[in-house]
Amino acid sequence: MVPRKRPRMRLRRVRTGLKFPARFRKLRRPRLPRISFVDSLTKLPNLLTYIRILSIPLIVWLTQKSAPGQGTQEDIEYWSVLAFGAYTLSAITDFLDGWLARTRNLSTLVGRFLDPLADKLLVMALLVQLVVLGRLEAWIAIVLIGREMFINGLRTIASSEGLDIPVNQLGKWKTFIQMFGLGGLILPESYFVPLIGDFPSHQVGWWFIIASMGLSILSAAVYVRNFIKKVVEREKANES
Repeated sequence: MVPRKRPRMRLRRVRTGLKFPARFRKLRRPRLPRISFVDSLTKLPNLLTYIRILSIPLIVWLTQKSAPGQGTQEDIEYWSVLAFGAYTLSAITDFLDGWLARTRNLSTLVGRFLDPLADKLLVMALLVQLVVLGRLEAWIAIVLIGREMFINGLRTIASSEGLDIPVNQLGKWKTFIQMFGLGGLILPESYFVPLIGDFPSHQVGWWFIIASMGLSILSAAVYVRNFIKKVVEREKANES
């Protein structure tokens, strides 16, 4: 008895792409027109950034008024709280302008330039002022400011070479922790908090600044590694 040959089964390639009916394609989010440069100058996120930049001299002046020898202890605490309030409002505008730009499609070229610039101007001004007041060591401010200048220079080179270097999460955590550290150093040295008692504001703020400095150095090392990796990958692609 001759065995019968079984027909071979051919597997058909199944397409992974799904085609939606035409009526569902119309539900896609339309591409919004790009905001012109002139119109972007008066958009709400950019207006909040202007306010944040203009508030820097006020915050520095209020912090200077809280220096020892400027009056009684009550006066120092009064000016310290005012400085902290102005600094908190500035931090809130920093959150609001980014949130509005993302949720309402108001991201502009002016905002992408001024928003990080305003943050760095505020941080650098406060670091210098806190060193003058004796609440922070000069070497800490030099390390933090030097790191920002180094990374900004590296970003400029990467942008001019067309390299897209992703922002790592360490840098965001550094900014978040640094914000609390500066706020603690702006407040009086020992501030009374209900249900807690005397809160050592300067001591807690100093340790937050130290933590942010460690994250600053670590995030800078990660950024340099990513920069070198992108440069080497492009050189290999050009050679091949």
